Amino acid sequence: MNGNLHELSRTRALRTVLLTSCMLLALAGCGGSSDNGNGDDETTGNGPSETDPPGDSDSPGDSDPPDDDPPNDDPPGDDDPSDPPDVGATECNATLSTADAGGGLTTDAGVDTLQFFVFDTELCAFDPQSGVLFSVDDGLESASSTTAGNEIAVPASLSGTRIDRVIYTANNRIRAARTDHSSAAPPAPETISSEAEAGAIEEMMLAPDLQQAGAGGLAYRKARSGAPDEWFSVRVGASATDAPLPFTPLSRPIAPVIDPATDRFDGWLVLEPEGDPQTITVARYDTDLNLVATLLENDDTTPGIDTHLRTWLDDGSLIIGIDDFYFHYEPQAGSAGTLNTLGEIEERRGIDGFASDGSALYLALRSSTSSQVWRVDAGGVDMIDQVTPSGDANTRPSFVTIADDRAVWGWNTTGSVGGPSGVRSVPTTGGTAQTLASYDETREVRSRIHGSAGGWVYYRTQQQTGALGWEAHAVQADGSQAVEFVNHQWAGASTGTDAAPLIAQAPPRSVSEVFLIEAQPGFGQLDDQTLKGLSATAPTATPVEFGALARTGAPLPEMTDLGFGPHRLLRPGGDDVYYVDTRAHGSARALITDPEEFMNRFRLIPGF
Repeated sequence: MNGNLHELSRTRALRTVLLTSCMLLALAGCGGSSDNGNGDDETTGNGPSETDPPGDSDSPGDSDPPDDDPPNDDPPGDDDPSDPPDVGATECNATLSTADAGGGLTTDAGVDTLQFFVFDTELCAFDPQSGVLFSVDDGLESASSTTAGNEIAVPASLSGTRIDRVIYTANNRIRAARTDHSSAAPPAPETISSEAEAGAIEEMMLAPDLQQAGAGGLAYRKARSGAPDEWFSVRVGASATDAPLPFTPLSRPIAPVIDPATDRFDGWLVLEPEGDPQTITVARYDTDLNLVATLLENDDTTPGIDTHLRTWLDDGSLIIGIDDFYFHYEPQAGSAGTLNTLGEIEERRGIDGFASDGSALYLALRSSTSSQVWRVDAGGVDMIDQVTPSGDANTRPSFVTIADDRAVWGWNTTGSVGGPSGVRSVPTTGGTAQTLASYDETREVRSRIHGSAGGWVYYRTQQQTGALGWEAHAVQADGSQAVEFVNHQWAGASTGTDAAPLIAQAPPRSVSEVFLIEAQPGFGQLDDQTLKGLSATAPTATPVEFGALARTGAPLPEMTDLGFGPHRLLRPGGDDVYYVDTRAHGSARALITDPEEFMNRFRLIPGF
C-alpha cells in the first residue's frame, strides 16, 4: 500500500473511535470508569453500565473460600500451560521471568511498550522486554475506592507507538508517564500544568493531536461543594508552571475539534445553557478558549442538556447525541464549521451498544415496547431493525457489531415472565433481517468483543437456570459459518491496527486477537480457568493455550476493551494482575498478587 494512503487510512480509523468524553447515561464515566460501550454489564475494567436485566447471573453474589490447590512450584514464567497458576510479586517492584516468544499466535499485533495498571494507590508499569515491574508513582485514587480513577491513555502521533503516555491524577496534581522505556529505572512522572486541586477532578476529556501527542488538549471538571462544577483546559504537554484555562461558568465541553486538513487539535465544542434550562447554545471555541462562533443558539427542541454520545466518522465529521436529538458537526479548516440537527429518537430508554463503520453510527437501544437498531449518519436517523416481544414481556439489546456491511446484534427477553433471546443480522443500510441464532428462556446472549475481523462476530451464551453453563460463539455476519466452544467464554480481544486505543469510550471497529477462558461449570464460580487465544480472523483454528489462571470465584477475568497486542494485562479476580504475550505458548503469569485477599485493589487502564 502507498505510504500516504496507509497513513490516511490510519487517520480515518482513529477518528472513528475518538470518543473523548463521557458517553451515555449507560456508559457514563471517563478515564477508566466508562462502560465498554456495548451493553455487556460485566466488570471489564471499564466500570458499570445500566441496570442489569432481571436474571442476570454475571455476578453470582457468593464468594467461595480461596482455592486450596497446591501452589505452582515451577519457576516464574514457566511455559507449561497445564501447570497450576503462578503466584506474582506482592508489590510493584520486582523482576519477573517471562516466556520466550514461540508457539503462540501470529497476528498483526506488535506494540512493545510499558504496560500500566493501578495497585491500591500506586501507578505500576511492567516492561515486557526486561521483565521489570516498576512503581511509577503513588497517591492515586485508590483502586478499591467506589470512585473510579482518572487514568487516560493518550494516542501517539501517527509515526509513533500506539499509546504515547498515560495521564492520571495523584497528590492533587495532574501527571503523565510515558510508555516508551529503555532505562533500568522507572519512568519519571511529568506534572501537567499548575493545577493544585486535582483531587477534586471527577471527569476528564481528551482532545488528541494526531501529529504531536503533547499538543493535544485535556479538559477536566472539578467538583465544588455548594457551587456549580467548573471546567478547565490544559495542553497534554503543558509544563508544571502553565496555568489551566477556565471555561465560561456553567458551560461544559461536549467534544474536541480536530482540524480535518491537518489532524491537529483545533479547539472545543461547548454546551452553554442560556437562561431557560430547557434551551441550549452550542459554541465553537479555539484551543485558547476564545469564542470562534455560535453554532446553535437557544434551541428549544431539546428538553435538556444530557450530552450522551459523540463519535467521529471517517470524513472527520462528528455525530453528537443530546437527549433524544442527534446532531452532525462538520469541521472546516480555517472556519467554525457547521452543526445540523439530524432528528429525534423518541422513547429512548437506554442505549445498550453502539458501533461505527466509518460512514454511520449504529445504536442498539430499547424503547418501552421493543429492542431496536438505528443508523445515524449525516443524512438523518433511521431504524433498521427491531424485535417486539409478545405478551407482557419486553426485550433489551445486548450488543451490536458491524461486519461486512451488516449490523449483527443480540437481544434478550427481560421481565419476570422470561422468554427467548437471539442474534440477528441486518444490512447496514436497512433491508431484510436474518436470524443467525435463536435460544429459549434458559439462555442469555451477551458479548465482550465489540469489533469484528474477516466477517467474524463474537458473542457468548449463558445458562440462566440451575448450575451455570456457557458457550463461546463465533459467527459470520451473513450466517455462512459458525463455531461454538462449549464450557468456554470470550474474555476479551486486542484492538486491531486500524483502531485507536483511547479511553475505552468507543468500541474498536476491528480486533486482531480474541481470548477464551475454558472452565468447568460450577455454582457461582468458574473452576480451573485456562486462558487461550485465537487469531480473530481464524476462530476455526485450534486455540493456543496461554496457561492456568488463579481461581478466585470471579465469573470471568477482566480485560479492558481497548488495547493492542501482543502484550496484554488481565485480572482473573480481585487478587491478581496477569500478563500474557500472545506470541508465546504458556506465557500467562501473575505479575502481582495482593497479599490482602478479597480487597479488590487493582484497576486496569484502558489501552493495555
